[in-house]
Amino acid sequence: MGVDVVGKTKEALNKIPFLEERVTTDLEALHERQLSEKNEELNMLQQQVEGLEAEVESKEQTITELEEEVAGLTKEMKESEEEATEEPDEKWKEVATSYSEMKPKNAASILEKMEKSIVISILKQVDAEVRGEILAAMDPEIAASFTESFLVE
Repeated sequence: MGVDVVGKTKEALNKIPFLEERVTTDLEALHERQLSEKNEELNMLQQQVEGLEAEVESKEQTITELEEEVAGLTKEMKESEEEATEEPDEKWKEVATSYSEMKPKNAASILEKMEKSIVISILKQVDAEVRGEILAAMDPEIAASFTESFLVE
């Protein structure tokens, strides 16, 4: 007849003091279902948050490790630079001594054929007087180029 007898009965029983806890209306059931869905959604979001927090912690640890690595590499680089600016290596001294003991003309002809940076490194180790004699024995243009490079470095 169009009357919801079950629904009306639940509403009536829900108004009785001790029965209200045992009888649930359709609206209460809907609220409980929605509450349950929201709790599940909340739990899922909390798990996502925990996962993201763990990922952030992992990335922070990676950043810390990389920063330590950068600091170590920077320290190594500074040490290498300091070693490079310290006294020249024994090999360079030996080579420079060899060229110092040669006749300037012979040393000049050999040095003219070498790479400029190597010649400059050798000439830095040679006594100024001997260096002048070697440069004087070189082709003037090459000697000028070496002298310019020597002054720049």
